[in-house]
Amino acid sequence: MTASIARTRVKTPIGWISVERDPSGVIRAEFESILEGTKDRARATSKGTDPDLAKVALAIQAFFARNPRPARSIPTPAGSPFHVRCWDACRSIPRGQTRTYAWLAAEAGSPRAIRAAGQAMRRNPLPIIVPCHRVVAASGVGGFAGAAEPGCTRVTLKQRLLELEQQ
Repeated sequence: MTASIARTRVKTPIGWISVERDPSGVIRAEFESILEGTKDRARATSKGTDPDLAKVALAIQAFFARNPRPARSIPTPAGSPFHVRCWDACRSIPRGQTRTYAWLAAEAGSPRAIRAAGQAMRRNPLPIIVPCHRVVAASGVGGFAGAAEPGCTRVTLKQRLLELEQQ
């Protein structure tokens, strides 16, 4: 028997974000611009308003309205202990500020695990809620969602999110 997955879509100034949950809670939020060309992973199964999805949707909308609601009450999905520590540390970065992957690794308790901290951000299941765009390379913006080529859609999205936070 397959667990049912419910989905909602949130319209933002920079495109749609698809948010999914399963019986364990919210499991993923992804920019649809990043998903273009990939196979749809879930079918919407909920009818009416799902309170978990509505809570995430409100937090995302508040982020873009420059009035972020505290998203701490939205639990981070399961991950390795190191990834969860990275995601929690990332949540502590104030809006409009950035930190390096080296900082993130140190905050997560493994100062030499800089690349692993980058992988934790790459695997972040809840962008915006866990603001991984605020983590940058020591030499500049760095990558986003597994891509690092300047000018690519993903890096441009990261730059746009950082710009929005400065406004």
